[in-house]
Amino acid sequence: GVPIAVNNDGKCCALGEYAAGALRGTRFGVVLAIGTGIGGGIVLNGQCWLSPTGLAPELGHTITHADGLTCSCGQCGCYEKYASATALRRMADGEEPIELIGRAKRGDADAKGIFARYVREVCIGIVSLNSIFAPEVVVLGGGISGAGNFLLDACRNALLPLHPTTIPMLRLARFGNTAGIIGAAQAAVLSAV
Repeated sequence: GVPIAVNNDGKCCALGEYAAGALRGTRFGVVLAIGTGIGGGIVLNGQCWLSPTGLAPELGHTITHADGLTCSCGQCGCYEKYASATALRRMADGEEPIELIGRAKRGDADAKGIFARYVREVCIGIVSLNSIFAPEVVVLGGGISGAGNFLLDACRNALLPLHPTTIPMLRLARFGNTAGIIGAAQAAVLSAV
């Protein structure tokens, strides 16, 4: 007899950032929750968008590499196979992303090269999302957002040669890896009204 709300973590991340975070006041925006996979959500006309089935958007399962690596979803070439924290760990031969990013920040040439390749993959997805939705803001969240401005600056630089015309504003998730918790609470409040 109690109302409940069911949603996934990526969409909750977008809801949290839209309600009180980096997308607050935005009419068109995208949140990328980059962790083990890639989740996220889309704000269109000031509303968090869900497909009629509630299954989409699945941003991590957009195809960025035709005939690429096989994903757990059964498709080949999914964005998350190339731009998730799991992908960064694979690129770094098993080294934890936090350790690799730390080495890159300290100027280690090998780590900087791996991180640059990884950031390019993140940006390939951003360019595709920009071409479809033309968001005012793209928010980078999830565990990888712990890299802070080091990630943000690298993405801004990598976007220029990929999409030199209109680049969306990039922001870090205000609530970092806890945005999904805030969004879940917001979803519960909205379902009770």
